[in-house]
Amino acid sequence: MIRNNSFMASAVLALGMIGGAFFIAKAINNHTYYNRSIHVKGLSEKDVVADQGIWKLTISLAGNDIVSLNQKAAEYKRIVVDGLLASGFQASEVNGDLPVSIEDKMVDRYNDRFDPEKQARYVLDTTIQLETTDVEKLFKSTHVINQFVAQGIFFKGSTAPTFFYSKLNEIKPDMLKEAGINAFAGALELASNTKSQVGKIKDASQGAFSIRLRNDGAEYEGGYGKSSPYLRARVVTNVTYFIND
Repeated sequence: MIRNNSFMASAVLALGMIGGAFFIAKAINNHTYYNRSIHVKGLSEKDVVADQGIWKLTISLAGNDIVSLNQKAAEYKRIVVDGLLASGFQASEVNGDLPVSIEDKMVDRYNDRFDPEKQARYVLDTTIQLETTDVEKLFKSTHVINQFVAQGIFFKGSTAPTFFYSKLNEIKPDMLKEAGINAFAGALELASNTKSQVGKIKDASQGAFSIRLRNDGAEYEGGYGKSSPYLRARVVTNVTYFIND
Protein backbone atom coordinates (compact mmCIF):
# COMPACT_ATOMS: atom_id res chain seq x y z
CA MET A 1 0.00 0.00 0.00
CA ILE A 2 2.88 2.30 0.86
CA ARG A 3 4.50 1.40 -2.49
CA ASN A 4 1.31 2.31 -4.37
CA ASN A 5 1.03 5.62 -2.59
CA SER A 6 4.64 6.44 -3.43
CA PHE A 7 4.02 5.53 -7.05
CA MET A 8 0.95 7.73 -7.24
CA ALA A 9 2.79 10.62 -5.64
CA SER A 10 5.64 10.27 -8.10
CA ALA A 11 3.22 10.14 -11.00
CA VAL A 12 1.42 13.27 -9.86
CA LEU A 13 4.72 15.06 -9.39
CA ALA A 14 5.87 14.03 -12.84
CA LEU A 15 2.65 15.21 -14.42
CA GLY A 16 2.94 18.49 -12.57
CA MET A 17 6.46 18.98 -13.82
CA ILE A 18 5.42 18.20 -17.38
CA GLY A 19 2.47 20.58 -17.13
CA GLY A 20 4.64 23.27 -15.62
CA ALA A 21 7.21 22.83 -18.35
CA PHE A 22 4.47 23.13 -20.96
CA PHE A 23 3.15 26.40 -19.56
CA ILE A 24 6.68 27.78 -19.16
CA ALA A 25 7.45 26.88 -22.76
CA LYS A 26 4.18 28.50 -23.88
CA ALA A 27 4.97 31.62 -21.88
CA ILE A 28 8.43 31.82 -23.40
CA ASN A 29 6.95 31.36 -26.85
CA ASN A 30 4.38 34.09 -26.22
CA HIS A 31 7.08 36.38 -24.87
CA THR A 32 9.22 35.73 -27.94
CA TYR A 33 6.25 36.41 -30.20
CA TYR A 34 5.41 39.59 -28.36
CA ASN A 35 8.93 40.90 -28.77
CA ARG A 36 9.27 39.97 -32.42
CA SER A 37 8.30 43.26 -34.00
CA ILE A 38 9.52 46.00 -36.31
CA HIS A 39 9.16 49.75 -35.95
CA VAL A 40 8.53 51.88 -39.04
CA LYS A 41 7.65 55.49 -39.87
CA GLY A 42 5.09 56.62 -42.39
CA LEU A 43 5.47 60.01 -44.08
CA SER A 44 2.82 62.11 -45.77
CA GLU A 45 3.45 65.50 -47.40
CA LYS A 46 1.07 67.76 -49.29
CA ASP A 47 1.79 71.04 -51.07
CA VAL A 48 -0.67 73.77 -50.13
CA VAL A 49 -1.11 77.48 -50.78
CA ALA A 50 -1.68 79.88 -47.90
CA ASP A 51 -5.19 81.31 -47.66
CA GLN A 52 -4.40 84.46 -45.68
CA GLY A 53 -1.69 87.09 -45.76
CA ILE A 54 -0.84 89.88 -43.33
CA TRP A 55 1.52 92.73 -44.09
CA LYS A 56 2.52 95.07 -41.28
CA LEU A 57 4.50 98.16 -42.24
CA THR A 58 5.70 100.29 -39.34
CA ILE A 59 6.86 103.79 -40.20
CA SER A 60 9.39 105.17 -37.74
CA LEU A 61 10.39 108.83 -37.33
CA ALA A 62 12.58 110.68 -34.85
CA GLY A 63 12.67 114.38 -33.94
CA ASN A 64 12.36 117.00 -31.22
CA ASP A 65 9.03 118.53 -32.26
CA ILE A 66 6.14 116.19 -31.54
CA VAL A 67 3.68 118.23 -33.62
CA SER A 68 5.79 118.12 -36.79
CA LEU A 69 6.46 114.43 -36.20
CA ASN A 70 2.73 113.69 -36.14
CA GLN A 71 2.23 115.71 -39.32
CA LYS A 72 5.05 113.90 -41.11
CA ALA A 73 3.75 110.52 -39.90
CA ALA A 74 0.28 111.33 -41.28
CA GLU A 75 1.83 112.30 -44.63
CA TYR A 76 3.89 109.12 -44.86
CA LYS A 77 0.96 106.99 -43.81
CA ARG A 78 -1.16 108.49 -46.58
CA ILE A 79 1.58 107.69 -49.13
CA VAL A 80 1.74 104.06 -48.01
CA VAL A 81 -2.03 103.56 -47.95
CA ASP A 82 -2.44 105.14 -51.38
CA GLY A 83 0.37 102.94 -52.72
CA LEU A 84 -1.30 99.77 -51.43
CA LEU A 85 -4.63 100.79 -52.92
CA ALA A 86 -2.93 101.57 -56.24
CA SER A 87 -1.50 98.01 -56.15
CA GLY A 88 -5.03 96.64 -56.34
CA PHE A 89 -5.93 96.03 -52.71
CA GLN A 90 -9.33 97.01 -51.35
CA ALA A 91 -9.79 99.79 -48.81
CA SER A 92 -11.40 97.24 -46.47
CA GLU A 93 -8.15 95.28 -46.48
CA VAL A 94 -5.95 98.20 -45.44
CA ASN A 95 -6.00 99.48 -41.86
CA GLY A 96 -4.22 102.79 -41.34
CA ASP A 97 -5.93 103.71 -38.08
CA LEU A 98 -3.81 101.70 -35.64
CA PRO A 99 -2.61 103.56 -32.52
CA VAL A 100 0.56 105.65 -32.78
CA SER A 101 3.44 104.79 -30.46
CA ILE A 102 5.58 107.66 -29.13
CA GLU A 103 8.73 107.28 -27.04
CA ASP A 104 10.06 110.25 -25.09
CA LYS A 105 13.69 109.51 -24.34
CA MET A 106 13.99 112.44 -21.95
CA VAL A 107 11.48 110.91 -19.51
CA ASP A 108 12.71 107.35 -19.93
CA ARG A 109 14.21 106.57 -16.54
CA TYR A 110 16.07 103.57 -17.98
CA ASN A 111 17.85 105.69 -20.60
CA ASP A 112 20.51 107.50 -18.59
CA ARG A 113 22.72 107.96 -21.65
CA PHE A 114 20.35 110.24 -23.54
CA ASP A 115 22.14 113.31 -24.90
CA PRO A 116 19.70 116.00 -26.15
CA GLU A 117 22.53 117.66 -28.06
CA LYS A 118 23.14 114.60 -30.20
CA GLN A 119 19.93 112.57 -30.11
CA ALA A 120 16.31 113.22 -31.02
CA ARG A 121 14.00 113.37 -28.04
CA TYR A 122 10.99 111.66 -29.62
CA VAL A 123 10.62 108.44 -31.63
CA LEU A 124 7.25 107.97 -33.29
CA ASP A 125 6.07 104.65 -34.77
CA THR A 126 2.89 104.26 -36.77
CA THR A 127 1.73 101.01 -38.41
CA ILE A 128 -0.32 100.23 -41.50
CA GLN A 129 -1.68 96.68 -41.61
CA LEU A 130 -2.91 94.90 -44.72
CA GLU A 131 -4.94 91.69 -44.40
CA THR A 132 -5.99 89.84 -47.52
CA THR A 133 -6.97 86.44 -48.85
CA ASP A 134 -5.42 87.29 -52.23
CA VAL A 135 -2.07 85.89 -51.16
CA GLU A 136 -0.55 85.68 -54.62
CA LYS A 137 -1.21 89.37 -55.25
CA LEU A 138 0.35 90.20 -51.90
CA PHE A 139 3.39 88.04 -52.60
CA LYS A 140 3.93 89.77 -55.94
CA SER A 141 3.32 93.30 -54.59
CA THR A 142 6.13 93.49 -52.05
CA HIS A 143 8.31 95.44 -54.50
CA VAL A 144 6.13 98.49 -53.80
CA ILE A 145 8.14 98.94 -50.62
CA ASN A 146 10.97 100.28 -52.77
CA GLN A 147 8.77 103.15 -53.92
CA PHE A 148 8.05 104.12 -50.32
CA VAL A 149 11.72 104.03 -49.34
CA ALA A 150 12.58 106.17 -52.38
CA GLN A 151 10.29 108.85 -50.94
CA GLY A 152 12.24 108.95 -47.70
CA ILE A 153 10.05 106.64 -45.62
CA PHE A 154 11.93 104.56 -43.06
CA PHE A 155 10.35 101.30 -41.89
CA LYS A 156 11.07 99.70 -38.55
CA GLY A 157 11.55 95.94 -38.33
CA SER A 158 10.66 93.46 -41.05
CA THR A 159 8.93 94.64 -44.21
CA ALA A 160 8.06 91.13 -45.39
CA PRO A 161 4.44 89.91 -45.34
CA THR A 162 3.44 86.83 -43.37
CA PHE A 163 1.34 84.01 -44.82
CA PHE A 164 -0.91 81.51 -43.06
CA TYR A 165 -2.69 78.28 -43.95
CA SER A 166 -5.85 77.76 -41.91
CA LYS A 167 -7.33 74.62 -43.50
CA LEU A 168 -4.96 72.06 -42.01
CA ASN A 169 -7.78 70.21 -40.23
CA GLU A 170 -9.49 69.60 -43.58
CA ILE A 171 -6.54 67.69 -45.04
CA LYS A 172 -5.48 65.84 -41.89
CA PRO A 173 -7.63 62.68 -42.42
CA ASP A 174 -6.29 61.97 -45.92
CA MET A 175 -2.73 62.69 -44.86
CA LEU A 176 -2.98 60.34 -41.87
CA LYS A 177 -4.38 57.65 -44.12
CA GLU A 178 -1.50 58.08 -46.57
CA ALA A 179 1.05 58.05 -43.74
CA GLY A 180 -0.44 54.79 -42.44
CA ILE A 181 -0.30 53.18 -45.89
CA ASN A 182 3.34 54.25 -46.30
CA ALA A 183 4.20 52.86 -42.86
CA PHE A 184 2.67 49.48 -43.73
CA ALA A 185 4.50 49.42 -47.07
CA GLY A 186 7.76 50.02 -45.22
CA ALA A 187 6.97 47.19 -42.80
CA LEU A 188 6.28 44.80 -45.68
CA GLU A 189 9.60 45.65 -47.28
CA LEU A 190 11.53 45.12 -44.05
CA ALA A 191 9.74 41.86 -43.29
CA SER A 192 10.42 40.48 -46.76
CA ASN A 193 14.15 40.79 -46.13
CA THR A 194 13.84 38.20 -43.34
CA LYS A 195 11.14 36.14 -45.07
CA SER A 196 8.67 37.07 -42.34
CA GLN A 197 5.10 38.25 -42.43
CA VAL A 198 3.70 41.46 -40.99
CA GLY A 199 1.20 40.84 -38.22
CA LYS A 200 -1.12 43.11 -36.29
CA ILE A 201 -0.21 46.54 -34.99
CA LYS A 202 1.55 46.41 -31.64
CA ASP A 203 1.74 50.15 -31.08
CA ALA A 204 1.15 53.34 -33.06
CA SER A 205 1.50 57.06 -32.50
CA GLN A 206 0.87 60.16 -34.57
CA GLY A 207 3.48 62.87 -34.86
CA ALA A 208 2.62 66.56 -34.92
CA PHE A 209 1.47 68.14 -38.15
CA SER A 210 3.79 70.85 -39.40
CA ILE A 211 3.87 73.45 -42.13
CA ARG A 212 7.08 74.48 -43.85
CA LEU A 213 8.19 76.39 -46.90
CA ARG A 214 8.43 74.06 -49.86
CA ASN A 215 12.16 74.71 -50.27
CA ASP A 216 13.01 75.22 -46.62
CA GLY A 217 13.68 72.92 -43.69
CA ALA A 218 12.17 75.29 -41.15
CA GLU A 219 8.69 74.45 -39.98
CA TYR A 220 5.92 75.62 -37.72
CA GLU A 221 2.85 74.12 -36.13
CA GLY A 222 -0.60 75.55 -36.44
CA GLY A 223 -0.98 79.26 -37.16
CA TYR A 224 2.56 80.55 -37.11
CA GLY A 225 3.21 82.34 -40.39
CA LYS A 226 5.78 81.97 -43.14
CA SER A 227 7.33 84.37 -45.61
CA SER A 228 5.90 82.65 -48.70
CA PRO A 229 2.39 81.46 -49.54
CA TYR A 230 3.72 78.27 -51.14
CA LEU A 231 3.87 75.79 -48.29
CA ARG A 232 4.09 72.07 -47.57
CA ALA A 233 2.12 70.24 -44.90
CA ARG A 234 3.85 67.26 -43.29
CA VAL A 235 3.13 64.51 -40.78
CA VAL A 236 5.00 61.38 -39.68
CA THR A 237 3.34 58.40 -37.99
CA ASN A 238 5.21 55.81 -35.93
CA VAL A 239 3.92 52.23 -36.10
CA THR A 240 5.19 48.99 -34.55
CA TYR A 241 4.00 45.69 -36.12
CA PHE A 242 4.24 42.15 -34.85
CA ILE A 243 6.28 39.83 -37.07
CA ASN A 244 5.21 36.26 -37.84
CA ASP A 245 7.22 33.45 -39.42
